[in-house]
Amino acid sequence: MMLMRLLFWVATCVWSSVALTPFPLPTHLSTGSTIVSMAQNLTISCTCHGCSSDIITEAVNRYTALMSPSSIPASPSQSQVLICVHTDDLTLGPGTNESYRLTVPSMAAHPVQIEAQSVYGALHALESLSHLVDQTAGYQIDNTPVEIWDMPRFGYRGLLVDTGRHWLPVEFLKRVVDGLHANKLNLLHWHLVDSQSFACGSTKFPQLAEKGAFSKEAIYSPDDMRSVVEYARLRGVRVMPEWDMPGHGAWGKGMPSIMGCDNVMDPTQNSTYDFLNDFLGEMMSIFVDEYVFLGGDEVDASCWDANPSIKAWLTAHQMNSSQLQQYFWEQMRERVFPVGLGGRTVSVWENDLLQIDPTVLPHNTVANVYQSKATADRTIGQYKMPSVLSIAGANWYLDSQCSGYNWNSWKCRYSVEPSSNVTSQPELLPLLLGGEGAMWGEGINKHNFDAYVWHGAAAIGERLWSLENSTDLESMAARLAEHMCRMSLRGFAPGPVQPGFCPADL
Repeated sequence: MMLMRLLFWVATCVWSSVALTPFPLPTHLSTGSTIVSMAQNLTISCTCHGCSSDIITEAVNRYTALMSPSSIPASPSQSQVLICVHTDDLTLGPGTNESYRLTVPSMAAHPVQIEAQSVYGALHALESLSHLVDQTAGYQIDNTPVEIWDMPRFGYRGLLVDTGRHWLPVEFLKRVVDGLHANKLNLLHWHLVDSQSFACGSTKFPQLAEKGAFSKEAIYSPDDMRSVVEYARLRGVRVMPEWDMPGHGAWGKGMPSIMGCDNVMDPTQNSTYDFLNDFLGEMMSIFVDEYVFLGGDEVDASCWDANPSIKAWLTAHQMNSSQLQQYFWEQMRERVFPVGLGGRTVSVWENDLLQIDPTVLPHNTVANVYQSKATADRTIGQYKMPSVLSIAGANWYLDSQCSGYNWNSWKCRYSVEPSSNVTSQPELLPLLLGGEGAMWGEGINKHNFDAYVWHGAAAIGERLWSLENSTDLESMAARLAEHMCRMSLRGFAPGPVQPGFCPADL
């Protein structure tokens, strides 16, 4: 037993003993055995049609700093990276072409070459190149020539971050964006508010945050939110904001006039929709993504029955409280979506019971399937709704603990194949846009975020990026350990996923 443990330790404890691998696992990867180092005077330049974007300019600066050694390397050094982007289209959404080709020659005199259809593919290529560079061993690449051709399996690859239960500083959120990009995740689902806190600042309605936030210091100003959106844009990450309604939001602390009870809006008042048009119209000037998330889950309809004016309205309109939920979304579709949202694509929560009737929503509404895949069988198979998975029942809620320990809980998340048991109609599978890990914040703040999130987010990210048959747990364990060490060396604190050593431990 002691000998087996020693052999396992030797196999796993040396960070630089094997050639590094980009994460997630690329679609195609071939390698050689020649060592080439990055040069101290490394230059990254972009040619072709789509190189004028500030996304490329900023990326060149970041990756030059990340991959340039401070001293002259001992081995032959690679001094040039050439990028070719074929289009100047900066649209980022589920249909964006994020593919790339990366070639690292074994002869240092020949440049590294990156070819991509979009700037976002080029960003992924630069990130993959940085994964190949061993910063702890002279900034060398151990296994040239390297040839990578890569593309994601799903266009929606996200992480939900909940700042309604615990506020997270703006700079911390930007660091989360860096972590998303390092894992080739491309969407930050920002759950801005919940029943506990309304931290979303508004110029038109400042009382919402002034009265609804945990603290005057724990408020995101409009400029704060813009800065997160811009920071993410430069890293190829979408920011999809969420304001949950008609329940689950601390709206009433600042706007009691629109509430039916403490945590649920009053759908019977015209003023509710007038307010939402004004508020959401302001927010659309901050959040530029095509998608807007409006929640819709876990509405306590009994509070409407307890409100005398709402109960009288229901009687007059021959409705009951359960029907009022659908009435709310009908009014939103007719009165708010075209005005306050300006025609943006709406996303909502859906569970196995389909708490929101899909027929009252616009045809392109995106369902976030949060209970089980049985929901997707209905949203996709029955109602032809574009859908994404966050599936609490399949361990993609990152705050929940799988069986075992925190350090190996990534395995139960990695074991989920996104496309299986979603629909019995294969022709409808393109309606599955992807998925996200969900970091619900009841018990998570900036101090334990990394340890809860990054193992599982990386595992989910690989299932959404890599080929469907990339499922080997042993291979993944080694690559994930390597990648968590990489993230630790970049200043994150994810913790290990198996016994071993990372230079960041020192």
